[in-house]
Amino acid sequence: MVMLLLAACLGSDLADSVEGSWVLESGTLHGEPIELLASHPVTLDLGEGSIGGTAACNGYQGEYRVSGPEFELVEGLAVTEMACGPEEVMTTERRYLDALLAVDTVSLDNGELILSGAGSDVELIFTTLEPAPVADLVRTVWVLQSLIEGEAVTSVGGAMFILWSRDDQGLVYRAGP
Repeated sequence: MVMLLLAACLGSDLADSVEGSWVLESGTLHGEPIELLASHPVTLDLGEGSIGGTAACNGYQGEYRVSGPEFELVEGLAVTEMACGPEEVMTTERRYLDALLAVDTVSLDNGELILSGAGSDVELIFTTLEPAPVADLVRTVWVLQSLIEGEAVTSVGGAMFILWSRDDQGLVYRAGP
């Protein structure tokens, strides 16, 4: 009886410990590495039963459960449907999502979140995602990644621009390299 109570407590602690924002450091699917691209990171956000993040290109979300070392996605994932280039981005995304859907075990080791499944064929290793630095809106160089017009999203290839204010004239900008 004591061992069962201890296992239940450890499961609850693990469920609480995995909550947070994570970035994928390495992964395998069917024993083959998942290529990670610095320009398109893969992230994972775990909250009280909710899962989400960015899968290299598209955002995803859903629900999950942790019971002891067992990890379960509840009813799969919802994923946005943008296409990103180069082709390697979409390959990374597809392989990551396939691996995530096959996960059935969770563990923490030296600050790393490890999701695994299907024997040893799937392993996703995450580290803590550091929060983005806070910056002033004005007099900061911003890099524009996408432009949204209506329901279309266009990648603009990292155009830089600076916003600044002129007393009571509102915000103005300058675009360029």
